[in-house]
Amino acid sequence: MKIISLNKSITFILFQLLFLINTFAQQNKLDLNCFHFPSGNEKWQFKNILSLSLSQLPEDIIEEVNSLIYSPLISYDAKIGIPYNFSINGSITTNFITNHFSFGVNWNYQKNRFAISPGYNIAFWFGILEDFDFSSRNVGWLHYPNLTLGYAFEKATVSLRSEIILNTFYTQFVDNIEVTTERNTISGYSLALYVEQPLWKNHFMSIGFKANFSRFYYSAWLAYTNSVQFRFIPEVQIGLIL
Repeated sequence: MKIISLNKSITFILFQLLFLINTFAQQNKLDLNCFHFPSGNEKWQFKNILSLSLSQLPEDIIEEVNSLIYSPLISYDAKIGIPYNFSINGSITTNFITNHFSFGVNWNYQKNRFAISPGYNIAFWFGILEDFDFSSRNVGWLHYPNLTLGYAFEKATVSLRSEIILNTFYTQFVDNIEVTTERNTISGYSLALYVEQPLWKNHFMSIGFKANFSRFYYSAWLAYTNSVQFRFIPEVQIGLIL
């Protein structure tokens, strides 16, 4: 009877250990498959995501007061882990009229379910619109010091990313005549919340909300106004982690 009881106890303990190992493996797999969650990337691990974002501009910066302008953008983001918990990342964002190219580096640290990642990104952007006899062209450089905090739940991860938007150079041309130039100004700041979870098999999805507080929102350069007022520009994002 004692042998049977001991065997049952050993079997129970082994079952519990296997369950914990499986749960831990699933948790790690969840962390490693998310894009925005600042997990400690495995060295040379490659991640990418295809996203669609939609923002709503305030009425006071457009010509028609009673209308709303939406700025849809398609983004492709990728990052790769490198030694010492660092990762490098890049992104291409476009709606064909406006184009934004970003490159940056982050340091990632994860302790159990919590993770943190400070980083810095530099971006070059340009916008071109030619309509009949009117031609407008804008170019600029933006810097994004940022910090991301994350928490991994059983079946989803939540990440909170904050960043400051520094406009180091911006020039606007109308019919090849330079009409506006700005250098080294703080354009604004933003706070974004991302939720990531499995969609099917190893495919994950991301849903995000971003609150922009900005003097100059680059994708809205067509409605640019020279103002010192910070405006609230909400943005919704949905992405598929590839």
